[in-house]
Amino acid sequence: MSYLDIHLHALPGVDDGPEEITESLLLLKGMTDLGFSAAVVTFHLDADHEDRSGIAEKSYNELRKAASDQGGIGLSGYTAEHRIDPLFLRNYNTGRVLCYPGTRFVLVEGTLGPAGLPPNLNEILFRLHLKGLRPILAHPERYDTIQADPGILSALRDGGTWMQLDLQSLVSGYGRAAEKAAKQLLEKGLYDVAASDLHHAKDLDQLGRSLEALASQLGQEEVERLLGKGPAEVAAWASGETTR
Repeated sequence: MSYLDIHLHALPGVDDGPEEITESLLLLKGMTDLGFSAAVVTFHLDADHEDRSGIAEKSYNELRKAASDQGGIGLSGYTAEHRIDPLFLRNYNTGRVLCYPGTRFVLVEGTLGPAGLPPNLNEILFRLHLKGLRPILAHPERYDTIQADPGILSALRDGGTWMQLDLQSLVSGYGRAAEKAAKQLLEKGLYDVAASDLHHAKDLDQLGRSLEALASQLGQEEVERLLGKGPAEVAAWASGETTR
């Protein structure tokens, strides 16, 4: 099967991904070689940096043309990985949240490290649902609060929030605690989608090992759900290629 990626920091010169388009193209070629056929590229949007939305649009248009000329993985739009912070709260109150192309899914993240997830996360996610948005929580296995109590995710999923696995967590890409939590959450069936969250071409080998680890733990049917059916619903791939 071919894979679909909904979380890939390939935009050149936008955030902590590639600085130059040459590395972006190298990264995309490597993704193609690993079996990915399409991706939505992402950029960080948070209160610690200036709004990158305009820069991201220009970067995406340049990358999409260059990637089309190169061939291989298709780019199906771009979106933001929104940190849940004061900027995000202002944006969703004024309707300025950036969703996935063609759907109402929105990618959100907490703060990695001791700050972790906000204590009122349930309330924030509920308010997103009231506005017709469908939140996806990025890499829950990487948060200290989830590592301490993985059962927290059950209530969030019951409320309609999707969970996205960072594939590299499966091979200690983010430390042993994240790897342990990821495998526990996979075993409990608490993920709705998996993604690369790749930032640089140097990590392609690690991503390849991550795909092998996922297939080894779950089998091909679950791999297809997490890297095929789930992403197709998030980015409307089922209705054909979409572009922002």
